[in-house]
Amino acid sequence: MQRLQVRRLSALDHTAVVAVERRIYPSGMQERAELIAARLRFEDERYSSLNLGLFDGDALVGYVLAHLDDGAEFRDAGIGDNIYIADLAVLSLHRRQLVQLMTALAREARLEYPGLPLVAHAIGTTGEMWRRHPSLFRRLGLVLSRKVDHIPMPGGHAASLMVWMPAPDALPATRPRRPAETIQTRSGRRLEVRVINDEDGLRALESAWTGLESAVPGLTMFQTFAYQAAWVRAFGLGQELLVLCIQDGPEVVGIAPFQISPVYIYGKVHRQLSFLGAPWEVDRPRFLFARDVEDCARATTRTLLTLRDRWDMIWFHEQDAADPVLAAFCDELAAGGLLHGRAPGSHCPYLTLHGTWQQFLAGRSQKFRKNLRASRRKLESLGRLEYDCTAGDSGKLHSLFTEYEALEARSWKARGGVGVTQSLEHLRFYRQLIGAFGDQGRFVVRTLRLDGQLVAATFGVVHGRTYYSLHIAHDAAYAACSPGTLLEAMELEECFGAGLDEYEFLGGFLKNKVRWTDQMRDTVFVHLYQRRPRLLAGYAYYFLAKPRLKRMLDRLGLRRLVKARTDRVDAAA
Repeated sequence: MQRLQVRRLSALDHTAVVAVERRIYPSGMQERAELIAARLRFEDERYSSLNLGLFDGDALVGYVLAHLDDGAEFRDAGIGDNIYIADLAVLSLHRRQLVQLMTALAREARLEYPGLPLVAHAIGTTGEMWRRHPSLFRRLGLVLSRKVDHIPMPGGHAASLMVWMPAPDALPATRPRRPAETIQTRSGRRLEVRVINDEDGLRALESAWTGLESAVPGLTMFQTFAYQAAWVRAFGLGQELLVLCIQDGPEVVGIAPFQISPVYIYGKVHRQLSFLGAPWEVDRPRFLFARDVEDCARATTRTLLTLRDRWDMIWFHEQDAADPVLAAFCDELAAGGLLHGRAPGSHCPYLTLHGTWQQFLAGRSQKFRKNLRASRRKLESLGRLEYDCTAGDSGKLHSLFTEYEALEARSWKARGGVGVTQSLEHLRFYRQLIGAFGDQGRFVVRTLRLDGQLVAATFGVVHGRTYYSLHIAHDAAYAACSPGTLLEAMELEECFGAGLDEYEFLGGFLKNKVRWTDQMRDTVFVHLYQRRPRLLAGYAYYFLAKPRLKRMLDRLGLRRLVKARTDRVDAAA
């Protein structure tokens, strides 16, 4: 099952873009490959989103290249700042999806650069074709305000200059809204469930979502509206949102934020429903149910069963096995015919910040304390060692984040393809977080410099009385001096003195975390499958046959032949 998707393009897509352009345009109208590469780099360097590709699976079948323009080339037309569409191409078999591509561009333009016109040169009959379809642009929230003919172009071609302005009374182009579901709960109450499946609908939920945050016990930073909205802005372009808003009359009493993604499992692509942002940027996700949690769980499951033609399986990562809301959710779906299985999940380390830093450090091993002192001595022997902590200044935080990008490129993370520089979307996402939390003093960057050169840096977010450590990197050239470990120690010392209750290391990659704490939150992975043939076979193997095989190997003393999980505490120690 292939699904056509619109995704952001980057300089890494240069070869594919050139190949599509060469297939569509005659040689006299083709642009230099270097110019196409420059257009892609231009947007990358600004963490922007206006170069978009239409993909059939992993194959690029169309694209639009656009950028923010100051209007200098059109000074006589008095256009000013605009979004210039430099190139647009779709292979003939996918021409019907041109609307999908233009809809995505119009949405990105409206959200990133509200109020600016879209400008393009149209060659040949293209301009007349656009002029004949005002209803299409009206659906995109645009109206053709100007068309200037006989504009000379390179290569001797004449073009028309087309200018589309945002329509002041036009509604955003969104997917059709489903009527709200009315659910009768076991307690006799009637709850209304609205289904939201686009970014505009999510943004409209901001007030209700933030109002729930303080009423949900144990809510983490990852499921605040600010964090989730930043994730959707950075990663949501190719995602199918499925956010359920549960109302008791006019009052929003719960939100279940989901996404649907194609995943290849059991030899076939299936549509997987999971929590929004899962799994890599959202740790320990949960339902936002403020009260009457069993009723909210039933309303959620009833709605999902009504929509079961849109998804095949459910996968929730890092769940609390003892969560009664999760239990009610799974029981309801199992009663509806779904297969339910669980597997051990991540170990999520944290540190309770009781006492003082000195008391905590005294509880670490003598060898560990000796290694910290040795790290400082080694670094100080190489030059002037400087530590700094920055919060509350978004401009400075953005500058430090640029330095962090360069540092990560000199670290092991660049070779491993992990960290903030693994994609343009990740870079956009963390800059979105700076915008959301920076001026509030909640986004914190800590640095360690040697004679002014950055050798280690880390950043995280404060939410309530908890500090969430998001990323850390060090210059591989100084690995023998352990600058990252020393920086972690300095960060923890400050957190002990900042009146915080907890430091969250978050799950996965435990080897650099268990040296600081033995406090863990154990989690489970939750699987719920519809009764599809391959899912039935996969369920029978992984949740029925495989556990029995493991028990048999245990009895025979052969389990040690099975490869151990790398995120276990005992494997990381």
